Amino acid sequence: PPPTIGASSSVPAVRAAHSKVQPATATPLSSGPEPKMAGRGALMRQNTMDASENEMDVEGEGGVPEGVIVVPKLVVTDSAKNPSRYAMKITASTETDIGGMRENQDDVYIWEDPGGGGVVLCVFDGHGREVGRVAANAARAFLETWLVENFQQFRTGDQVAAFRSMFAGANSAVKARFRAHYEERGEEIEEAPEGYLLKRRKNYGPWLCVFGGSSFSCICILPDKILTANVGDSSALLASTHGSLRGVTATRVADLAEGVTDNGSLAADLIVEDNERVLMLTADHSPESPNEFNRMTASHPSRDGGHRPRMQMVYDNIGPDKSSCPQIFELGADGQPSVTSNGRYWKNVRQEWACLVATPPYARFHDALAFTRSLGDLHLQSYGVSHMPEVYEFNLLELCEATATACENGERTGFAIVAASDGIWDNWVFSDCMAYALGDLEGSSCSLAEGLTGEGNKRANSALMAENKRRAIANFGSQADNATSALAFIEIILADGRA
Repeated sequence: PPPTIGASSSVPAVRAAHSKVQPATATPLSSGPEPKMAGRGALMRQNTMDASENEMDVEGEGGVPEGVIVVPKLVVTDSAKNPSRYAMKITASTETDIGGMRENQDDVYIWEDPGGGGVVLCVFDGHGREVGRVAANAARAFLETWLVENFQQFRTGDQVAAFRSMFAGANSAVKARFRAHYEERGEEIEEAPEGYLLKRRKNYGPWLCVFGGSSFSCICILPDKILTANVGDSSALLASTHGSLRGVTATRVADLAEGVTDNGSLAADLIVEDNERVLMLTADHSPESPNEFNRMTASHPSRDGGHRPRMQMVYDNIGPDKSSCPQIFELGADGQPSVTSNGRYWKNVRQEWACLVATPPYARFHDALAFTRSLGDLHLQSYGVSHMPEVYEFNLLELCEATATACENGERTGFAIVAASDGIWDNWVFSDCMAYALGDLEGSSCSLAEGLTGEGNKRANSALMAENKRRAIANFGSQADNATSALAFIEIILADGRA
């Protein structure tokens, strides 16, 4: 049997987002009791500033539940579009849970190209008391139309340009919906010279800043590759049933944000927690990222001329006043930033510090965000937050070859992809979540074989959400965040029909 991918239930003492942790053990382990948080503070839900859930109980045509995608066969090609000896069966579904919040500000969208060109998974996590849900819903609505009109670019055109158009358009759609939202409430809206929006009740009252936005992660499963682009912390991971993914070519194709000095193609090591069967598909936009520190320093440097960004990059403290938060970075003699790890409380069970980007003290309005890129957040964008993504590419033929031996031996092989909001990821060691999706973690009822039917995928996603809810309540109690997931299973099939 293949080795299991579940990591140890003990939480590693590692704080930087998406960093390596420890090798997976050879036997499945239950998640066990929720880990006790050590150091300077307990695990807490980070808070920077009544909705129905997705229901998928209605049967569609052909016995596939409504809202679930089933692609019986998609031939895998090489980079020259030549058919290979592999094909894929793909299923995908969505789930969401409101958690302990007063409304669900997450959204999710999955889409199948009617021309047989692939499957797209999109996750949005809105934030902002008044417009978080507005932002996520507006971005999704834009994507529904954009994919129908423009997906062909991913098949035959400039894929980086396609993502540039997608994210720029989504950001503009969010901004336009903000304006319409307040106008519908009878408020006046004005645009500041820097591009952010101001609101006030008609004919009286001060002008107030519109705060809020949404993360956005997009995963495109194409015949020859998996393409991803994201802003924010709605991460996506891929795990294999067999084989090692260390030899799979993973490339950061482009970084579209302003201020990036090296925007070319770069090889990327995206193995997660030193587990050779798990890949991170999305970019790290944590305020602890030295790359993001340098990007914002280049695009929006500090007014005092020092080698720092205009935006403050700090560890969060408990309470509304962020002026005394400790700095994340110190500068070495060469001017390069290094992480101080001087946090105050953990934001998730992986013991990553709660951290922020915050407006400088002299700002007209004060605002903060838990990541460095976002749709909306127009005020923060004027200080260096970007709505443009990093684009990553994963060679699909090499992913198939990684499972080839098991596939040739007649074993059922393939992958699971989980794209989710941080209401999921805050409660899991990454490898454990992927092990749960593939049935490698004790207590999981999921499996690749089960997930390859529409009903089976739906049951697996519901089971993952139920287990996440149990963990979220244990970790965060009544402050459990909205949680949303898009779950895809991919079976690798040989040309002669063997799987």
